[in-house]
Amino acid sequence: MAKAKKDNLTEAQQKAAAFLTRTKPNLDAWRTAREAADAKAEAEAIAKIKVGDVMPDGTIYAGISPLTKEPMFTLPAQESLMMTFNEASKRASTLDAHGHKDWRIPTKEELGRMFGSRVAIGGFNLSGANPEGMYLSSSESDFDVMRCVDFKTGGLGNVPKGSYPARYPIPVRFVRSGPVSAL
Repeated sequence: MAKAKKDNLTEAQQKAAAFLTRTKPNLDAWRTAREAADAKAEAEAIAKIKVGDVMPDGTIYAGISPLTKEPMFTLPAQESLMMTFNEASKRASTLDAHGHKDWRIPTKEELGRMFGSRVAIGGFNLSGANPEGMYLSSSESDFDVMRCVDFKTGGLGNVPKGSYPARYPIPVRFVRSGPVSAL
């Protein structure tokens, strides 16, 4: 069957197939070397910055995301918004800020990482009684209940997805992940 298929190929197609068979290992080696060089450049770029640094695009470096294992960036404090989970989800899907459109609500683990560096990152509202100091996460506690992180204590809380902020808005600090070299 393979011979019959080969016989149906034109001479040019046979030459192209032979060329690709010979060069594919070289292309794979080149790609591997290129990926290694890119990874090294990214590691060097990450080593030069520290949590809390303002990036050239105006975002703030917030450390390595426990979710994506990539550098994580957040919006400056004045761009924190107060809203429900449903509103925040909708806002994240349309947010175009600092030249990026891949913003999302952070997970509770990402907020935990940000809590550990809250002084360096800055701009977290810690005043007053709850819900001040509480930041919304994308992690669910139960159906229709989201986890939030208290930036005064680092503790976890719960907030309904729906109408809760009508009386007590919950701050959202959107994040995105990606290479430092893309800034």
